[in-house]
Amino acid sequence: MRLPAMSPRRLARLLAALLVPSLLSAQSAPWMRSGLSPDRRASLLLDAMTVDEKMQQLVGAPGVIPEIPTCYGGR
Repeated sequence: MRLPAMSPRRLARLLAALLVPSLLSAQSAPWMRSGLSPDRRASLLLDAMTVDEKMQQLVGAPGVIPEIPTCYGGR
């Protein structure tokens, strides 16, 4: 089965639709760029976190997970 030819305009729209989401996500989470040094990535992540998020990381208390029984640490 042969596919119909795609017009250049339609091809450009398809490529834009595929590329734009990845570009937007890279801008919204700069600490995910693997080309940066680990120290720089950590600094960017800490700058983006709220105080509550940082405290949650320190305390390490997740919300209630009903699938975990209390004998294994569930609440």
